[in-house]
Amino acid sequence: MKSINHLDKDEQKHFIRCSCGHYYDMRDLNQVIEHMHEENIPSPGWTYSIKKGESVCYTAKGRKIDLN
Repeated sequence: MKSINHLDKDEQKHFIRCSCGHYYDMRDLNQVIEHMHEENIPSPGWTYSIKKGESVCYTAKGRKIDLN
């Protein structure tokens, strides 16, 4: 939906504007999923890897983190 001006104020509070420019109803899970574009999904801000068989993970900078 391009505009929510035709809706009354109580109904408008359930809509949010997506980065693609369309409004969607936050009460409708199908609409929410449809508007989950890659840029809207927050990244955790950290990365790590785990070597198979070890109880240690490694940060992106190579630091060890003990998982025990």
